[in-house]
Order: sequence, then structure tokens, then C-alpha cells
Amino acid sequence: MKWVHRGALIAGLALLVGLLWRLGPGALLHQLRVLGSAWLALVALEGLAEAMHVSGWRHCLSGRLRQLPWIRIAMIRQAGMAFNYLTPTAHMGGEVVKGSLLVRWGGGAETASAILVGKLALAASQILFVAAGSSIALWLLGPPLEVIAAWLGGTALFSMGILAFFILQRTGKLGSLFRLLHRRGWGGRATERLASSLLRVDQTLSGYHRDRPGDLLKAMAWHIGAFHCGLIQAWIFFLAADLAHPLSSGLVVYFLGTWFDLMGFIVPAGVGVQEGSRVLLFHSLGLASVSGLAYGFTLRILKVVWAAVGLLCYGLLASGREEASPS
Repeated sequence: MKWVHRGALIAGLALLVGLLWRLGPGALLHQLRVLGSAWLALVALEGLAEAMHVSGWRHCLSGRLRQLPWIRIAMIRQAGMAFNYLTPTAHMGGEVVKGSLLVRWGGGAETASAILVGKLALAASQILFVAAGSSIALWLLGPPLEVIAAWLGGTALFSMGILAFFILQRTGKLGSLFRLLHRRGWGGRATERLASSLLRVDQTLSGYHRDRPGDLLKAMAWHIGAFHCGLIQAWIFFLAADLAHPLSSGLVVYFLGTWFDLMGFIVPAGVGVQEGSRVLLFHSLGLASVSGLAYGFTLRILKVVWAAVGLLCYGLLASGREEASPS
């Protein structure tokens, strides 16, 4: 899959460079300066959203990991977020980092379960929130039927993938393929070890969904709360930039832009997708394309700021300054 990620990254970079060349770096910088003191509110809201995501992930932990204090969970999650955003791994590198840090306080099955349930809760809450909001946005925008059909198809495919992921976790079938290979004698000792490890993970996952269904809903509620911070950020941007119809236009840009981000998850950090989709949406609303580019860059700058915090957290955890025992 590395060549797919690299190809997507190169294509995204090409689109981003093309947008900068066409719209002009000077015009972009002017739009970013216009935000002024609104930057403080935007950064603070991004931090609040990250904190709410931490609280959501906390409900996804099992076993000894549930004893960890909130601040330690926050540091581990933020470190993973930094690697997810800053490395070309399409949201996978950070999960490995989180696992390597989390396993110091829990077993391998508990750690893998925390990562997998966390991914499920985040993705399920995001598609629910974005599907509901973007349906309103499409009604306000009134696009052609072809656009609505594409939205319906993409949303349905993404939702089906998440539903399948939930069913596999709920029934403890994630490792079924490797167990089948082991029973048929394929793969030797390597398949046997992997099948044994995944069996423990499947047992932990199915136990979580069987015994704690309310925790998954609580996790999703926290994540949905965090996504509201992004909607508020969009409104602040429109107000600070003195753009027309800030409430309705901000809603359209936020929800449909986030939908584009979901569909373009294969592109590392959404490079090009994030900026290009906002330019397209601003143009559709009759707004200046450079304002759309500025909005896309604003979202990227906010992520970079909190990714830097995540790198600091990773440095502290990796250096052993955090005591490796539950509080």
C-alpha cells in the first residue's frame, strides 16, 4: 500500500501547488492575516476538540488501561495524532505509535482492542454527524442530481465499511481468516502465532461490545461534541473574514468539506484534498476562491499546532519521564 499512499500524496501536493500558483501566495497570506485575533479562538477550539476526542477514546479502553489517568491517555492520543498527521501513512503510523506507548500499561490484546474500538467509535460518529449535516448543506446548496447521487453513493459505501467493521468486532471475527489458514496448515508457525494473538484480541473486542455497549455510545457522543467545535471554527472564520452569509455558508463549507476529507482518507493528511475541496465549495457559493484556500490552510495550521504538542508528548513518554504504571 505504500505506493498508493505515495501516489496519492504526490497527486495531492501537485494540486496544492497548482492552487497556490493560480491564486497567489500573497493573496493567501493577506487572507490569513485578516483573521487577526480570531486565531486565538480557533486554536483554543481545536484544543477543546482534541480534549473531547480524548474523553471519547477513554471509553474505548479495556482492562488495566481503564485505570490510566486522563492526562496520560491524552498524551498518548496526541502523540499518535501527530504521527498520523505528519507522516505519509494515511492515518496508520499514529496508531502504531499509540499502540507502542499504550502497551507499557496493558497487554497486547487490550492495547489492540483500544486502538480498534477507538477507530470504530471515531469513524462511526464522524459519518453519522457528517451525513446528517451534509444532507442539510446539500439542501441549502441545491446542487445537480449527479452531485447528490455521488454523495449518496460515497456515504453509503463508507457507512457499509464501518458497519462491517463493527460486526467483525462484535462477533470476534477479525482474525478468522488467519485461524482458517492455520487450521488448513498454511503459513506454518508464523500463521499459528498470529492466529493465537488475534484470537485474544477478538475475545477482548467481543467482550467489550457484549458487556459495555453503553461505553461505545458515550465515546461517540464525545466525538460528536468535538466535531461541533469544527463547525464553530467555520463560523468564526466566515465572520472574521467578513464573508457573506456566515452561518449558512459556514455550515455548507464545514459539512461538505468534512465529507470530502472522509472520502479522501487515503491521501496522507488530506494534502490537496482539504484545500481543493474548500476552493470548490467557496466557488460554488459565489465566494472568492482564495478565501477557500485560506480556510483550508487555516485548518492545516491548526492541526500542525496541536501536532507539535503531540510531538512534545511523544518525547516525554518515549524518554521515560512518565512513570510506566497505572495511576
